[in-house]
Amino acid sequence: MADLPDYYTQTQISEAEAAGFKGGLDANKSATPVSRDIYLATDTHILYVCFSDGTWTGFDAATITQGILTLYANMVAGGYRITGLGAPAAGNDAARKTYVDTLHALCLLLAGGTMSGAIAMGTNKITGMGDPTAAQDAATRAYVLAQCGLYLPLAGGTLTGDLGIGAYNLKTTNLLLKEYNTSWWRIRNAADTATRGLYLHDLYFEDSIRAFSDGLMIAAPDTNANYLMFKARDTDDALAEVARLAGAAVAYFQMTRPFVMSPYTGTLLAVEGAMGYDDDDKKVHYYDDAGEKILTAATKEIFVTPFYSNPVVDDNRGVLVNGAGEFARFKILIPQDFTSLTALEVIFLTTGAGANMHFDITTYYGAYNGGENYNVHTETADARDIGATVANQYKAHSISDLVDIAPLAAGDILYVSVEYDATSIASLAFLVGLRLKYN
Repeated sequence: MADLPDYYTQTQISEAEAAGFKGGLDANKSATPVSRDIYLATDTHILYVCFSDGTWTGFDAATITQGILTLYANMVAGGYRITGLGAPAAGNDAARKTYVDTLHALCLLLAGGTMSGAIAMGTNKITGMGDPTAAQDAATRAYVLAQCGLYLPLAGGTLTGDLGIGAYNLKTTNLLLKEYNTSWWRIRNAADTATRGLYLHDLYFEDSIRAFSDGLMIAAPDTNANYLMFKARDTDDALAEVARLAGAAVAYFQMTRPFVMSPYTGTLLAVEGAMGYDDDDKKVHYYDDAGEKILTAATKEIFVTPFYSNPVVDDNRGVLVNGAGEFARFKILIPQDFTSLTALEVIFLTTGAGANMHFDITTYYGAYNGGENYNVHTETADARDIGATVANQYKAHSISDLVDIAPLAAGDILYVSVEYDATSIASLAFLVGLRLKYN
């Protein structure tokens, strides 16, 4: 192509790049441009380019001169450099070599290097390390665990071999454990000037306890109210106290569980204080200064007469109950030495023979000093058959079953009311008294 004057611009536009190139006054450009249309306004010196249908984008001389240019496609430098760049400020700014090299100097190469400061991992791990070889190398977890497995932790553990201390002793702050001879250990003070004792919570013996002296002493602590406790394993696989050796002004041995004696046959040991259970007569025998005796439980008895009645007692035989509304009432304070009930009986004196005399009998009782109501325990037997009677003979009728809702106890006050029963036949009897037998 021939050279053109300087005021001309040579332009080659293929149809694939521009749909149309026109010029004229700015006001005369198309209002509905089509993509790839180009229009040069000769009066305003603005070059218009249509990138999308219906919209012009204008470029004036000032924009091009100041270097403000927006690319709408990739730019290929063809092996040439962009020079004179400023330092990038925004995230998408082009960066110059000096800027990049400065940042690289602050980073650790993947091929390795030397840190100039600490690395805070922030709970993250360093993975893929090899086992250490030099003293200052970082150690892997596997290496550390393998080394720890060769030592006994300070918190304790299990040795896989013998612990030999040679001629040395085991020593704590205050005590020394040392060989006494080839068979025994001895516990001494730290200075090895005095022997010390052994205090154990539990001590288990595989065979037996042996004393290599004239006797074996088991003593309670040398303080009043302290004790040495004996326990045995029960069926629930728990330890239960069975006895204790108590330290006191006068020391004593106390059984806290039932004491079982193995039955013996023949003659009791003739030693004062001996005691045993005879397998022949099934009784406990003991030996005192006068010889062998049989131990029997003492039974005690209380007898009371009616304290209130209808009619009023006017006969030395008791209260005659033989009509509607008639009754007799008894009251007993259970004594402090009471442990168990042996018998509770109402004593009648019948005025005639009968086969089925009936009475209404009620019991009620409660602890007078235990914060209970007087009738907290109540039992009633209406039309109670006292059995066959003989005229002018005493008849004892048991009512022990009317105090079994709760066991009688020392300190209870027991009331018993015996009343005429309207359905009874020929119920004619004096109420003589109430008899209580106990251990």
